[in-house]
Amino acid sequence: MDAVQRAIASPATAPTVTVQRPENDVSAHSTGPKASTAPKAASMTKALNLSHVGLNVTAVGTKVAVSRALQRRPSQPGWTKTFETVVSALRTAARTIKEDIYVIRAMTDSVIPKLLMARGVSSEPIQPKDFPYGGEWFLPSVTEGSRPSCRLGRLMLYLHGGAFVTCSSKSHRHLLSHIAANTYISIMAINYRRPPEHPWPTPVDDALLAYERLLERASAHHIVLAGDSAGGGLCLTLMLRLKERGLPLPNAAVLLSPWVDLTDVGKHPSWTENADIDYLTVGLAGLAARAYAGEHDRSHPEISPVHGDLTGLPPLHVERGQCEMLRDQQKELCERAEAAGVMVDCYEAPYMVHVYPLFSFAGDNDHFEPLMAFDRIVAFLNEQMGLPVPPASHAPKTQAHLSSAGMLPRSVSPSPSAANKSLYPGWTPAFADVVAALRAAAQSTGADNIDAIRAASDAVVPKLMLTKGVTCEPLKHQEFPYGGEWFVPVAGPAEGCVLLYFHGGAFVPRTSKTHRVMLSTLAARTQVTIMAIDYRLPPQHTWPTPIDDALLAYRRLLGRLAPHRILLAGDSAGGGMCIMLMQRLKERGLPLPKAAVLLSPWTDLLDTGKHQSWAENADIDYVTPGLAAHAAKLFSGKHWHQRTALSPAHVDLAGLPPVHVEMGQCEVLRDQQRELCDRARRAGVAVTQHEAPYMVHAFPLFSFAADRDAAPQFEPLLALDRV
Repeated sequence: MDAVQRAIASPATAPTVTVQRPENDVSAHSTGPKASTAPKAASMTKALNLSHVGLNVTAVGTKVAVSRALQRRPSQPGWTKTFETVVSALRTAARTIKEDIYVIRAMTDSVIPKLLMARGVSSEPIQPKDFPYGGEWFLPSVTEGSRPSCRLGRLMLYLHGGAFVTCSSKSHRHLLSHIAANTYISIMAINYRRPPEHPWPTPVDDALLAYERLLERASAHHIVLAGDSAGGGLCLTLMLRLKERGLPLPNAAVLLSPWVDLTDVGKHPSWTENADIDYLTVGLAGLAARAYAGEHDRSHPEISPVHGDLTGLPPLHVERGQCEMLRDQQKELCERAEAAGVMVDCYEAPYMVHVYPLFSFAGDNDHFEPLMAFDRIVAFLNEQMGLPVPPASHAPKTQAHLSSAGMLPRSVSPSPSAANKSLYPGWTPAFADVVAALRAAAQSTGADNIDAIRAASDAVVPKLMLTKGVTCEPLKHQEFPYGGEWFVPVAGPAEGCVLLYFHGGAFVPRTSKTHRVMLSTLAARTQVTIMAIDYRLPPQHTWPTPIDDALLAYRRLLGRLAPHRILLAGDSAGGGMCIMLMQRLKERGLPLPKAAVLLSPWTDLLDTGKHQSWAENADIDYVTPGLAAHAAKLFSGKHWHQRTALSPAHVDLAGLPPVHVEMGQCEVLRDQQRELCDRARRAGVAVTQHEAPYMVHAFPLFSFAADRDAAPQFEPLLALDRV
């Protein structure tokens, strides 16, 4: 059943289907012929049958180790009793478990807590279109207490550790949720296919595929890589692959105890020095190295990336433990990277073991190294993204600055005076910071630099955050050929209506993705299915192309729904498009929709500074006359001299369906929106309007900037209730 059919269906007949996804097992993704997979399946069955014996033996030894650890003081400075217990359990398990990958998976894929998630972070499965082999998004909350909204537009690709052969995004949930909570970065943690079913180069191929999918969402400057152990090595290998193919490199990479030299299985002194402290063993490392490399030379730069050409790589942050067995190869990596001219931020945590940040749940004080690692990661990413370094604390940071952190060029970050400006009534700190970021971008970006405008505008609004209870699906080609998305209430749509939405952005930037937060919130609150189209944009496609695209989408809906079950809505330029589409429908004798909702509509292309509201609100709103004039010129194209006819405020409004208009008291387009409402009423149109006090242009778009205390009276959310 597609989105329109679900909208037509009664809510009572729209069931909610819950799919239970199994733990990631690469054998499930194998695409080879059955004859070639049967031996592997038989081997797995045998191994799993034997695993009961092996795990029982391991369990007895582990229980003894845990009991002893609980009865004595921690053996190393800086360790807590819980940390000692966890490391002792892992060490005993590693020394007693059968050296069989399937037996090891049975333990390691379940030993690390999967349900301990940091507060304010949610996880969602990665959709097959984003990455076909599974994984999870870890999404920081945007409305928790006084926390700012997440650092919008910043994405992290995380490659989990586990010696290549074990673990998944689920085994790393605690670590990943805490990284997301501390950095406010949305994390894509993939389940790459694992050896021995899929040896090198398959895991690297999968990492490259995921990175290329992220490049479709954001520029490389807005993406960071991170990984632990084998995943840290994969990050390094991925960057070598990107460099070799001439693809854009990420902004930076965070490597936690990276395994970067598979030829080093017991040869460096740290293997013997730390054998009684760390939980790794030479035997298990050798088993995993053989499974990953297969028949290939383990010194190959893509298998042991420490031997690759590291010149030209982005800045690296490396966390290593003083007492881990891979310490010496990690030191070598840092030395070779620095010699190659790479900016390296390396920290050796005293008395810590392999991938110690994974065990932050075992801390009992602010000076616990696994917790302090998050502070160092945040400081490093802040430095690379052009943000001020926050105060050290393992708790999620509350900052006055929500600069565009990787969303905008550093030159357009909000100025201190703008960021620290007193809040207007009804503004939250997050709302003030977003407006400051947009204002700074608009004032410092050249009006004729379309690429920069698109990059800045497309990055400021979060694309990955969806309101709970709403699914997002791409439009099929037969539904609309130029792209867009359905926003479908999970509980079942109300009254079988569909809302056709035209995004704003002065006609030039933005897509349905930049409006995901608002559209999913609107769908959740109204229980109406929303069809948000990506109409073709100027300057490549000037007037009348965007209106032609709007008409095409409307006609596709008319082929499936009665007009009284169709609503129109749009913000800014998209609000103006609603008026122009209804005018086109009138001219052609086509049925009009039931109603239209206009959010801060831009309806007069002649007004790029003439009304009083431009001067009154110039220091508050983020729209500038220069950008408005240039966008109007791009939209009009060769029809510039006809822009009066292209401005919906000047068309015949008689006969239009009821219209609801939301406008901000402090937006520069306020006066032309008041004029539109007055003209529509004189033409006999039923108009409801609300002028939100102290609000700026398209303020409902920033509903994500509410905080817990202000949410009931936060105008961007109240606007969606009025709609």
